[in-house]
Amino acid sequence: MWRRYGAGGFAGKCLVKALAILGVRVRISCHYAKRLDLTAVSIKSEYRELDLEDFQTQIQIHPERFTEEKMSRIKDAFGVEGNHAYGVYAGNVLAGYGWVSTVWMVNRGRRLKENVGYLWDGYTHPAYRGRGLHGDLIRIRERELVRMGKSVAAVTVDFYNRASKVGFERAGYVLKSKVFSWSVGGGRVRSWVKKF
Repeated sequence: MWRRYGAGGFAGKCLVKALAILGVRVRISCHYAKRLDLTAVSIKSEYRELDLEDFQTQIQIHPERFTEEKMSRIKDAFGVEGNHAYGVYAGNVLAGYGWVSTVWMVNRGRRLKENVGYLWDGYTHPAYRGRGLHGDLIRIRERELVRMGKSVAAVTVDFYNRASKVGFERAGYVLKSKVFSWSVGGGRVRSWVKKF
């Protein structure tokens, strides 16, 4: 957890959880974008497009990671126009996966511009972290977006997730904005945006 979030990020995550107990929901996210140019992209991992069965098989192997709640979200995601999941296997274990959307900015409910693809829900199994798989999953999804006719990739990363932010910055993503959103007692969500 320290490696992923760092000391400051871990403290921030704890504060957000404490506020949630008090009925205050807070989310700080970073929005990144990158113009896609895959002329010299190298991907070390073999990958394929995933379907629901790929995830259901993982329940038997890692029930703690693929909970009923997570599987419900995954099942819903396959039913949304423009969503595609790609994964890398190590034997029969799904070592990592990531989603793209060609229509919707996931979790924001906004339609994407015609030339933009959105990367979301990237995951690397803990046993395979630190081996370059996160970078490969970014490049895999970029390659697929280019095949779908997209020229820009966008992504939203939790402000506290230092490892993901570093991974996307290394892959050439540029920070476009930070969004601080909050609501009290389930009321209206308010946001403050800082653009760069």
